[in-house]
Amino acid sequence: MGRVKDQGRSVGSPTPTHDRIPKNRQVAASGRDILGYGLGPASASPYTSPITHKSSKVGPAALARRRRLTLRRLRRAMLAWLQACINWLCKQWAWAFARRIRLNNSSVDVGPVLAEGGFATVYEAVDIRTKRSIAIKQIRCPDADHAQRADAEIEAHGKLRHATIAELLDYGIERNVYRLAFPLYGASVRKLLDDALATRTCLTPQMAASILVAVGEALAECHACQLMHGDLKPDNVLQCNSSWVLVDLGSCSGFGAPLQDRRDCLALQDFAAEHCTLSYRAPELWQPQIGDARRGASDIFALGALCWALAFGYSPFESELRARGPVIVESSHSRALSAPAAPPRSSICLRRYPGFYSPLIEVARRLFVAEPASRPGARDALELLRGLAAGGEAV
Repeated sequence: MGRVKDQGRSVGSPTPTHDRIPKNRQVAASGRDILGYGLGPASASPYTSPITHKSSKVGPAALARRRRLTLRRLRRAMLAWLQACINWLCKQWAWAFARRIRLNNSSVDVGPVLAEGGFATVYEAVDIRTKRSIAIKQIRCPDADHAQRADAEIEAHGKLRHATIAELLDYGIERNVYRLAFPLYGASVRKLLDDALATRTCLTPQMAASILVAVGEALAECHACQLMHGDLKPDNVLQCNSSWVLVDLGSCSGFGAPLQDRRDCLALQDFAAEHCTLSYRAPELWQPQIGDARRGASDIFALGALCWALAFGYSPFESELRARGPVIVESSHSRALSAPAAPPRSSICLRRYPGFYSPLIEVARRLFVAEPASRPGARDALELLRGLAAGGEAV
């Protein structure tokens, strides 16, 4: 009896090995391997991935995009590694040629540069006696006015003794150069915000709340001592273990009587132009008016801008929020006078933690109102931030 033929092979004959392989593993039939990459001519039938169990087809264009993305990530990682190596070599070179300086009560070996500004440079250093790593802020004073500002900074540190304000360990003066010694703190809030923007994430409510409460306590302490910080911004808030400290009292000034004449207004305007960051500068510092009181309201304005920056990465007076993220714009007096537009609901922070960041935006709007008399005091602002933090811990 002859065998029945079925599509070219006899019924009852042993099943070929090719037919016993699951269809999603048959490379020859589909033209793709187990991960979906093409190995030969593309098949017209869809390919079922054994990992995702979804039908997908990877064409040449998709493969090219994957290769470009992989190369871009590899290039970025190599550049980061190269930058880290260069930084390490520069640091070792700086320590190899470290110079020893004498302060009032200690001697230190000064190493690599940590930060640099217009008139000041911050170095990493080591105390000779205690072997403790510290930071040395070196201030160049070309004239008597700058020397007076450095003396005012030292005096302000003497008045302010609080856990959320940078501690002045020692200082020394030599040939119109002031050297101030501080503990070596961690990363700044600006660094955290830059990292969050680069990875398209946002700060957690717990971290943002801890930053705001620490800054609020520092400002309340300053205002209780009749002092204004004058340059509150993310760069001047540094991490200290699990807390945060406010640094750079170089722009600090005392509460004063209302401005009496045009000369006082111009003097305050020049001081703000030199010491206050544009995007955190209050309207009354852009164009001072006769009769304006100097009672710390400009610090509250900057605190509101800081609240906004913790949510969206930048001050509302230096950026505009779009659907795909903030866009940097020029800071100006007119922008400081106008309230920022409502942020898009597609913002990362509002999508992830709406229960915390929506109230934070409302608190920020209460703090950076244009009229100084309408802003709360430092103690009231601190209570607002503490209430916000209490709610944020439950988010």
